[in-house]
Amino acid sequence: MDYKFWVGIIVLINLVFIQAVPAQFKSIKSEDVRISRLKLYDGIEQAINGYWETANLKFGEAINHNYQNQEAHLCHRLTSDIIDDRLSDYYGENLFIAIEAWIYSNWKKAKVIFENICETKKDYAPIYLFKGFNEVSMEAFSEAEIDFNKVIELDPNISIVYIKRGQLYERQGKYELAIGDFNRAVEIDSLSYQAYYERGTIYQALKAYEKSVDDYEKALYLFPALKQTLHKSLKICEGYNNLGMVHLKNSNFQAALNNFNDAIDWNDLFFEPYLNRGITYRNMGYFDAAISDFNCVLELDTAKAEAYFNLALTFEEMGEIEKSLYYLEMIKDSDPIGIEAYLKRGEIYYHRRQFDQATLMFEKVLSIDDKYYWGYYWVALSYDAEKKYPEAIKAYEIFIKTAPQEFYDQKVKMYERVERLKRWLNRDRP
Repeated sequence: MDYKFWVGIIVLINLVFIQAVPAQFKSIKSEDVRISRLKLYDGIEQAINGYWETANLKFGEAINHNYQNQEAHLCHRLTSDIIDDRLSDYYGENLFIAIEAWIYSNWKKAKVIFENICETKKDYAPIYLFKGFNEVSMEAFSEAEIDFNKVIELDPNISIVYIKRGQLYERQGKYELAIGDFNRAVEIDSLSYQAYYERGTIYQALKAYEKSVDDYEKALYLFPALKQTLHKSLKICEGYNNLGMVHLKNSNFQAALNNFNDAIDWNDLFFEPYLNRGITYRNMGYFDAAISDFNCVLELDTAKAEAYFNLALTFEEMGEIEKSLYYLEMIKDSDPIGIEAYLKRGEIYYHRRQFDQATLMFEKVLSIDDKYYWGYYWVALSYDAEKKYPEAIKAYEIFIKTAPQEFYDQKVKMYERVERLKRWLNRDRP
């Protein structure tokens, strides 16, 4: 009698813990996650020794610290089923031995135990679920998918199984199936940050950036500790950066600026949002802010060519041509930035009527890529200005032949210039 009384009290305490969690989910921090994991490990150790009530309490505490700890929810279900005689002590002890082996990366041991249990206990969904977790760790993805399908057949209302199967579909590029699984996970558990995050990554892969960012924001709202996870924070940073690029290309500069700010807030060590925010500032005429962001890219010691090139463009717009040339000269012969740098230097020299220097730059462009039609366009103009008419005619004709039809107006002008030059060169010929 006393035994059942205390079991009832412990279960009641755990229910209070669990029911209190939804009101607290917004405050989950990285320390909560850490404590939750420790409580989970403590509970597994107690369960292996057959202390079901104590283990059940530990799993409840783990859930209380982090409602999103799915392993704790599943382990809590296992101990509750054992306490209520829905699962025998024998299966329970072996299951927790296998779970511990999985958690500590002893996957072969876990696999043997899970398979042995499944031979005689074929109707209990959590066994197949943990077995699938272990197979994912072993990269036995096809086997894991079979087990996740079995879980859904036995118990279609476990949200985490749809998330895990959705991840497998994502690996195979089956995006529609993956989205379907993540949608189902959200239907079952609207507080599952993992479902929103994973669905966001699919939308990002499909370039549906607004939907992607919307899901990331839901995930963050549900699980603020998401910002402390390196891989996921970088992925979300890329999501905001991608959405910002869409707005930048459409000249929606303020919207782009907001997205790049969010990207940097997620991960301030990723260079692209700084680069793109700098470009946005330059387009908005905020040159000092642009220069500051391009210098941030240089401090991160990556993508130097892009930073130098954009610094050059900024100083050119500010009328500081010598500084522009300085940064253009810092760029190596990389493609395509090297080509763009030489082309820009050539344009500057051309407009300063330093035609010999301009010609050298345009010839350098063509030495890097002899099919770059804008190189022929500019070198033709430069040869023309130097009165090197045969060379100019040849370059004009290559531009006319190779430039896309969308540049029809330029091609017509070049054709008219070629005809005039040919007539002029032939004027004294008999």
